[in-house]
Parts: sequence; C-alpha cells; structure tokens
Amino acid sequence: MNLEITIDGYSFPWQLLGTKRATHWLAKQPWLNFHEPVLLQVPSKHEDQVLDLLHGEVRRIDGGDVHVVSLRPTESARTTFSKWLDLGELSTRKLAESLVDCARRCPRLFVIGPVADAANWTDDLRVLLDTAQKLPDAMPFGIILTATGPTPTQSSIPCDVGWPTIYHLERDEHVAWAAYLHERIAWHVAGKIERVAALSVHIKTIRLGEDRDLEAALGRDADEALAMLDKTVRNDLLTSVRGLSGHRNLAIPQGLSGQTSVVLRPVPWLARALLRANPNHPERRYLASLTVCRPLADRLLGRCLDLEQRCRDHLLACEHIGEPNEAASRYYEKYKAKQSDEHIYAPGELLEIRSAWEFMDFAGLIDALQLKKSDRDNMHELRRIRNFLAHGKAIGWKAVTAVDRLERMLSYSAR
Repeated sequence: MNLEITIDGYSFPWQLLGTKRATHWLAKQPWLNFHEPVLLQVPSKHEDQVLDLLHGEVRRIDGGDVHVVSLRPTESARTTFSKWLDLGELSTRKLAESLVDCARRCPRLFVIGPVADAANWTDDLRVLLDTAQKLPDAMPFGIILTATGPTPTQSSIPCDVGWPTIYHLERDEHVAWAAYLHERIAWHVAGKIERVAALSVHIKTIRLGEDRDLEAALGRDADEALAMLDKTVRNDLLTSVRGLSGHRNLAIPQGLSGQTSVVLRPVPWLARALLRANPNHPERRYLASLTVCRPLADRLLGRCLDLEQRCRDHLLACEHIGEPNEAASRYYEKYKAKQSDEHIYAPGELLEIRSAWEFMDFAGLIDALQLKKSDRDNMHELRRIRNFLAHGKAIGWKAVTAVDRLERMLSYSAR
C-alpha cells in the first residue's frame, strides 16, 4: 500500500511499513472466516487516504462483494455498533446476533476509528467476535480498528510509517533533488508520515542543492521535538541512549527501508537533537552516524563498489608498471594458503584470484598504470567517495551528483 506524500511540490509514493502484515490479514478474508480484530496505526490527517488504500486492497482480494462500513467511534464498541444499527444500546449477545444477521445479508468488514483507548477497544471487540462465533449458524464479519498518535500496542500494524518509493534515477535535476529531499526527510523522521507536513514547511524556502539550509531546517525541527519530550527522559538521553528500551517510540522502527538491528537505535531526529544539545555527548560518534541517511548512503556505496569493480576489471587488463606492492604480495600468499578473509567470511569461492595484483588497493592500482589524467582523477574521486561512505560520513547532495557523473565518465570500463 503506497501513500502519496508531497514535499516542496513534488509527490512520491511512500510504501507503508505495515503493508505486508495488513494485506496478509485481509487475504484471510475475515468477512468470510472469523478472525481477531486488527489494529492499524494510521497517520493523523491521512486517515481517509489509508482507508481508501484498504478499500482498494479489499476489492482486489474479494472482487467487490464485501461491504466495507466505516464507523466513527463513540463511547464504546457496543454503543458504536448499536448507534449504527439504530436499535438503542444492546447487550453483547443481542449485538452479536444483530451483526451476524447483517452478515447473512451481505459480507461486512467494519473499520472503526480513530479510537483513543485502543487496548480496551480491542479487548471488547474480541469478546464481541467470540460471542458471535458461538451463535448457531454464525456468519462472520471482520473488524479493523484504527488509531493515531503513539503506538498503542506492540501488536498494532504500523501504517503511519513509510518510505519513499523511488524506482529509477531521475535525470531532471529538480525531480532528483525532490527525491533526495523525500529520502532525507523520511530518514530524519524515521518514516513517521504525520511529522512530514510540519517539517516540509521549512523545506519550501530551500533552493536546489543547498544542503546547508537543509541541515539547518533539520536541526531546528530536531530541537523543537527534543524540547517536547518529558524533561526526565530528555535529561537521561542527554547523557546516554542506552535506556532507550523504555521508550520504543523513540527508536527507529525495525524494517524501515529494509533497515534492521539487534539493538534499538535512536530515531535520527533525536540523535541530531542530542548532539546539538550536548556536543560532548559520550556517544557522539554513534549519534552522528545515525543522522546519516543510511538507505541513501548504502545505495550510493553499492553503486561506488560496482563502479570500482568495473574499473578494476579494466585496469587489471592493462599492462602494469613494476611489481605489486609488498602488502598485496603478502596477502596473496595468505590467500593461496587458504588463510585469507575470503576463506573466513565468504560463503564460497566463486572468483579465483590469479595474481597479487588483484589484492592491490585501488589507489595503488590506479597509480601503477599510465592513465589519462582525467581518468586517474575520476578514479581517485570515486575511491575517496567510496571511503567516505564506507566510514559512515554524512551524505550530501554533492555526493549524489558526483556518483551520477562518475558513472557516466567511467562508463568505458563497462564495455
């Protein structure tokens, strides 16, 4: 399920983090088979768009036979359903009988929300569905709850978190810059869609390529968000982020753009805010690394590694000057003795290493050949960007455009 998000006049689809779980639940067709109610966490001001996406998924799965009923919650589940049935408040059994009777006439999926007390609503609806299931000739009906704000339970499906889906490299620099902004902002807010609107107001004044202005806007947003935290929580985090387990809403969601970690990691805006508030934070290097847009940096690093291997294929086919250096020769001996890292960490030996030249560092290999100055300069720039990214340094627009340019300039090595 993709939600269209607009930043600085450009829209990109953001895939909701809970898409797989939500569609898996819908695929069970709970309007035809009894299933527990499901709780979706949805972004405020985007509830209607998320409901439209759900309707689309239901039509795709069912073909249009099921009737989706959207209800605004009242005091309780019983009063909400009783009001919809226009029968006055009913007992749980009478309500279950009435809903089963409705389901006999037409398969139904109820969407209720947003609710304030999601845990109690979920418990009440479980009782209602259990009562309905025990009735003679019971006909099932499905129930979806929606909630906004902080995640109410760990079992809720996160449809308030997403990541921009950018399928191709943009050649138009304004569209490419917009795609860059989407990713930078998505990482900063850890995918929280409801935070994007407030932050995008500051972005409107930023011109193409002005990374310093973008950094300033992200810093202001981070400072404001930190000031809104509970004072005790804020003071604890200003000295250590190790106590994050008690504040999961301040951790990067697992699976955000494919990112996972064994330990909880502070959301990037929090890392930025803590570093700004306490430049001497004992975990300042770790915090600084979290402000780097990791999905974007990883993708650029992958492109650099691909391009470097293309260049290596080209260089190793050329005539070399002198002998490989001592480090490369020594490592080649370890490789032949099956004591190298390739034999420790690699799953198998697909590529046979045939000479010590293949273990030369990229810089040494470049300098060992008589290359055109432009080729040598481009390869060294590729090497520097690769090292910069591999060491987790902050990624900027210039690096994005440089990798685009180097792929074009060094394309001869792909032939």
